Amino acid sequence: MLTIFASTGFWSLITMLVERKLENRTAEKKALLALLHERVYRLCSTYITQGYVTTVQYDNLKYLSEAYEKLGGNGTGKKLKQEVDKLPIRTEEQEDEYKD
Repeated sequence: MLTIFASTGFWSLITMLVERKLENRTAEKKALLALLHERVYRLCSTYITQGYVTTVQYDNLKYLSEAYEKLGGNGTGKKLKQEVDKLPIRTEEQEDEYKD
């Protein structure tokens, strides 16, 4: 039994399996980061163009941008979020009033 655990082939197999798992996680993280990147940028651009943000929109953006930053998102997303932070916040009722 000791011979099996001490063998080079066994440890090579374990190393290969661990590396493969890490590669998959890295690819998944990159994919998730790319999706969050696209979503944060699109939402920020939309809200900046419309000139205000609703409470629901702001909450959703905050949730996405926090996750994006924790995964290592770049500073441009943070800057865009800061621009959205400067916008007036409207409640859903206020937004309905402006539409009428």
